[in-house]
Formats: sequence, C-alpha cells, structure tokens
Amino acid sequence: MKVRTGFVSNSSSSSFIVISKDNKKTENPRYINYLEDLEEGKTDFGWEIEDSHDFISKLNFSVAIATLSDSILYEDRMKMIKRVLTDYNYEIDFGDLDDLYLKVRENQLVYIDHQSVDNENEEMFESDRKLKDFLLNKTSYIHTDNDNH
Repeated sequence: MKVRTGFVSNSSSSSFIVISKDNKKTENPRYINYLEDLEEGKTDFGWEIEDSHDFISKLNFSVAIATLSDSILYEDRMKMIKRVLTDYNYEIDFGDLDDLYLKVRENQLVYIDHQSVDNENEEMFESDRKLKDFLLNKTSYIHTDNDNH
C-alpha cells in the first residue's frame, strides 16, 4: 500500500494542492466581500478533473479547509488568511466568523467532496509565506480528480 502525503481520497474523488514559490503574483489586489464574491471562483471541489489557479477558488478551498478545524484553530486560520491578504494590499471582509463557519459547514457554501478525511491539504497554513504563495501565486493551484478514468 502506498501512503501519499498531501493527497486526499475517498477512493472516488481526490484533491491536492501545489504551492509554488516562483513569484508570479495575481493581479489587481482589491476589496473582497467574501460572502458576495465567493461564487466568482470554484466552490465545489469534487469529482471533476480540473486545476484551479484563480485566487477566489484558492481562497474558497482555504476557507473550506479552515472550517474542518476545531473552533479555535478555525478562528486562527481565518485571521491568518486576513492578515496575509492585508499584508499584500487586499481588503477582505469575512463578516462574523461564527456565522461564516455555520454557513460554510451547514449550507455547504464551499464544499470539498472528501471532507471526512481530516488533516490533509493543510500545508498552506504552516506559515504566512506558504499561505501567501498558495493564495497569491498564479502558478499555485488545486488539482481535483477521480478514479473513474
């Protein structure tokens, strides 16, 4: 049996993230009202075979991973996202973090098909630098796939 690091699978769908350090930044830092803007990117990470390079999709994936955490770690991760984006001239409004947590978890505003697997794809939260490289680098991405091919 192979053990894969940073690879999530429930035997039908899978995802992994690629964090690049090549300094190809996304364009046009701007104001983001998360609940209004989240659908500008991908919100459902499941069966499709796809690479998502855009900022909002990577932000959505990061928020989904954060909501899989316990409440203290969730709050720390959301503050980390806000801090990193603010440091790079983004202004982001998540609204009330408790409300956002419930909306994401209960209403599945952002959904990862294999959420039953904990502690995977969290490496973007290991440091501010990794989170910045994941969110703001054009060559960082999320890859989703399935085993039906």
